[in-house]
Amino acid sequence: MRRLLRRSLFKIIKLSDMITLINNQAINKQDAKVDLFSEAVLFGFGLFETFRTYPDQRFFRLDDHINRLMESAGRIRLNIDYSDGQIRNMVEKVAVQSRYELQRFKILAIPGQLIITSSELILDQSIYEGVGIKPVSQQRALPEIKSTSYLDCLLSYKTAQEAGFHDALLVNDQGVITEGSRCNVFWVENGSVFTKKNQVLPGITRKAIVEDLTLNVEFKNIHLKNLLKADEVCISNSINGIVPVLKIDQTPIHNGQMGPYTKAMMQAYHNLTVN
Repeated sequence: MRRLLRRSLFKIIKLSDMITLINNQAINKQDAKVDLFSEAVLFGFGLFETFRTYPDQRFFRLDDHINRLMESAGRIRLNIDYSDGQIRNMVEKVAVQSRYELQRFKILAIPGQLIITSSELILDQSIYEGVGIKPVSQQRALPEIKSTSYLDCLLSYKTAQEAGFHDALLVNDQGVITEGSRCNVFWVENGSVFTKKNQVLPGITRKAIVEDLTLNVEFKNIHLKNLLKADEVCISNSINGIVPVLKIDQTPIHNGQMGPYTKAMMQAYHNLTVN
């Protein structure tokens, strides 16, 4: 099947670090265009999904990413002119044209265009030793969808990065932790693992942790002051997987060391996706 796809009419004019498919047509990156006066540009009306491949160009829960995209499109009344199966075929078609085994993918859905890109996946392996995150007062307007109206997350992320932190920890007006600017948040208290249930992005890695790992994840809200006292904290997304948090602002978590639950979760998730 892979060889047949390579011999198909889908041709990349020039092999480059990014492969771009727009409405199922291969486009050179410099030729990709979006209408300046479209709702996507003027109002941030669009959706996106970001995910990666694993060894042998394998995907993990690709159908979940596509399902979330289509469900979100229904919620915001964004018309996508392709079926779930057609989108999956496009993604797979792009994957086999890449020279890279490990790829970073993005699906971008805006009015009149479905854009799929692939580039080399480059990970900073040091994050798996532990990171710091910075609390930022912010609540996403549509937290349960991946909207291209992304300014709140972008500014929060920049605030955290400029202060030397890996990511921002979003805190709402009531002081409740919601999520990171680009991740979900988990914490451990008295031997139990928790995450927030509602008003957060239903992350695909989060879903795998809840459904596939042999641990009981419970749902509840937590205030920042209590999260600082948690036994362990970790964050998750579809690019990095599970990342231990050793510091929130200037407060160390688990004495600034990776905890046993986080370590076990990371190993179990690795077994799911790589082995």
